[in-house]
Amino acid sequence: FAPLGKVAVVSGFYVPSAGAPETDGPGGAAILARAFQREGRECEIWTDERCFEVIEKCAEAAGCMAGTVKIAPTSLSSVAPEGLIFVERLGRAADGRYYNFKKQDITEWCAPLDALADEAGKFGIRTIGIGDGGNEAGMGGCYAELSVLLPDYVSCLSVVRAEFALTSDVSNWGAYALTDALSFVWGVSRG
Repeated sequence: FAPLGKVAVVSGFYVPSAGAPETDGPGGAAILARAFQREGRECEIWTDERCFEVIEKCAEAAGCMAGTVKIAPTSLSSVAPEGLIFVERLGRAADGRYYNFKKQDITEWCAPLDALADEAGKFGIRTIGIGDGGNEAGMGGCYAELSVLLPDYVSCLSVVRAEFALTSDVSNWGAYALTDALSFVWGVSRG
């Protein structure tokens, strides 16, 4: 992803019981976007209406450029980033529904932004999925292994694949780790 000139970070996970987006995802998305922007690359953060305000505030606090956060397009046919990075964004389960790890069906609160991962391959767009539980977009590549490790949660696991899956204890931490790796490749000093 280091050589890519135009990237979109897709994030936001609405928690119906809290009436607000989860805090894991927006911070990591904002730090990733800021890193690409500071390197002179185009980078937007895509989300849905329910998560927009929280992610916009995170991007602002992180020092991202104004207008970084956008409502995600429904298709990649009109926009052409070179890469998509999903950070703690729900991915469809095998039954086509979206689940949290309480095994609750939260499909009605989840815009199907994971469909962008499926569509990316048609346009040659690189993809990374960052997740911490297996129900996130991009974690479908780990479905078989996660099914063995988490047999009680098979019904919740995402089947949506990304070219690369980055797993971590907390998705924000995975985004921070990717930011550090990119900074190293770009030769950016942290001093």
